[in-house]
Amino acid sequence: MKAAKGEGAEAGSALSLPLTGPWGPLEPVTLEGATVRLEPLRIDHLEGLLPVASDPEIWRWTTTVHTSRATLAGYLESALADQAAGRALPFATVLRATGQPVGSTRFGNISL
Repeated sequence: MKAAKGEGAEAGSALSLPLTGPWGPLEPVTLEGATVRLEPLRIDHLEGLLPVASDPEIWRWTTTVHTSRATLAGYLESALADQAAGRALPFATVLRATGQPVGSTRFGNISL
């Protein structure tokens, strides 16, 4: 994967940059592989993620379930709040070929 520095402080993001630790600033990046792109999560990913989140099977091994618009919106807002507080860098997982969001992930529990 390669990182595109400087990307990520887009509209809809609740991030306050830069997050700074002993290693220097911690900033959102876009990571691209052959099939998917991890891009900084934004609230406008909600519509694209809703069909994926509606499948209860993906929540089988998790402690929370977000199959409705309201609970998924809360999940994204919580991830963005953690980002704004410097505790996490959440990403949307997007298919490169189509631009369709297919999931999300994050680097979490960041201690600065």
